[in-house]
Amino acid sequence: MTDAVFSSLKEGRIILPTVMMDMANPVWDKAAARILIVRLSPWRDVDVSTPHLVLFDEIRRVMPDAFVDFAFLPTQGDRKILSSRSLPWFFGRASLKSPSEFDVVMVSNAFALELINLPYLFTTSGLSPSAAERSSIDGLPLFIAGGSNASAMGALVLEGRESRYPAMDAFVDGIFFGEGEEAIGKLALALSGADIGLHGNGGGLADAKASVRQDRLREAAKIQGFWPCLIAEGAKKALAPDRPHTLLNPLVLNGPNASSARLSITSGCPGYCSFCLEGWDRRPYAEADMERLLREAQELRRRSGAVDLEIYSFNFNTHSRIFDLVYELNRIFRRVSFMSQRLDILAETRGLIETELAGGKRSFTLGIEGISERMRAYYRKGLSDDHIDICLRKTIQPAIKELKLFFIISGMETPADIAEFSALMAGIKRRKDAQSPSTRILVSMGFLVRLPFTPLQYAPLEFDGPKLTRLGFLLREACEQSDLEFRLASDPEECFVDQALSLAGDAAYRWLGRLPALG
Repeated sequence: MTDAVFSSLKEGRIILPTVMMDMANPVWDKAAARILIVRLSPWRDVDVSTPHLVLFDEIRRVMPDAFVDFAFLPTQGDRKILSSRSLPWFFGRASLKSPSEFDVVMVSNAFALELINLPYLFTTSGLSPSAAERSSIDGLPLFIAGGSNASAMGALVLEGRESRYPAMDAFVDGIFFGEGEEAIGKLALALSGADIGLHGNGGGLADAKASVRQDRLREAAKIQGFWPCLIAEGAKKALAPDRPHTLLNPLVLNGPNASSARLSITSGCPGYCSFCLEGWDRRPYAEADMERLLREAQELRRRSGAVDLEIYSFNFNTHSRIFDLVYELNRIFRRVSFMSQRLDILAETRGLIETELAGGKRSFTLGIEGISERMRAYYRKGLSDDHIDICLRKTIQPAIKELKLFFIISGMETPADIAEFSALMAGIKRRKDAQSPSTRILVSMGFLVRLPFTPLQYAPLEFDGPKLTRLGFLLREACEQSDLEFRLASDPEECFVDQALSLAGDAAYRWLGRLPALG
């Protein structure tokens, strides 16, 4: 891609010249290896996340002479421009190179719906989306996938006829399961061939024989967590040695959240909700001790210059020293943002809401999930009516600007469940009118997706679109009758695609491969 074509794109530069210097990439032709880190969502949607930055840091520490680049799904308008010129969508934002010119392409996948963009990584680059087909062609890169959705990537693999694994085919050459800290750099080194001097003559893995790529995959299979799909039967999930892991010297890419740093205080979740992957897949739960977190926070402030801090945790209030953390971190940063938290802990912990308010928190999100006591029991939420009442009483107050209530629609809800939900909404309206008319209350609904490795993977699937639409209408009506804002986070069709990608395996694999031909 030329600079002129790149300049015609509307998204602008994600990697500014100063950041290009921080990346410390060598001249392309002199690089010991060429690694492309791919996010399957647009930059604006992943600006606040860190997986691509963690991958870069891990690779750079092990491979200081490698050329490491980023690719993001372009905006819709830019995709049209690129397609009209037969250019790849997922080009390197620093090098402007096609994925086909790299040695290793590492795809970070955060959630299942992103996977619908994966086939275009191959087709817009002029490559076959079949790992089996690519395995016999010289001069191609290796494609690896991983991320928080790795355990739900069954749609990427076509199982074997006689034995399920090794796979008969796959979109990617390998999948990494688990936490990549202390492993991804070694994986990139092994896959690229830089550990055996494959680039010594100015070439690289992308210029090598197909058999060399297969040798590299076998070598990389020795690294815990990595599964070469067409070669090995499986892999053991990797756990980072010092979890939770905080990136202390992150690159600062050009985005609206460039002034914020992120501090990881926990890994996993101590709860075992029946629908949620976090507590089941990222075991065991771990939290960093107070002294370490304060050292890391001070180091983050010194190295990044960030003035705002985002606490990175699935449920931040599960940390045993949360009171001390709120106080101490606010002494280091101008503003500290605490996002998701468990409602039962919020209700049971005396003084927690007051402490969060003192720390500047003005927006609360409460994941009630089930619309009734029966549905909350089905989701194993561990929430009583008292828990909900206490949290509503404390969060509907003038000091809080916004309260978001999140619920799940499963398709199993009965008229009695809906009546109970309507009564809850009416009670919230009365409390709002009496305690804080200025607090904005938003009720958000999403459809249940049964995920692998959770108890609900065995639950009956729901693909009745009109039924789900009708339930959504009734719940919206209950909110509107109480003058509460209502938002449906997705439509049934989107839920069905999400469900198929998460659990359908081979059937979804074939469908996914046909997407580019459908436009």
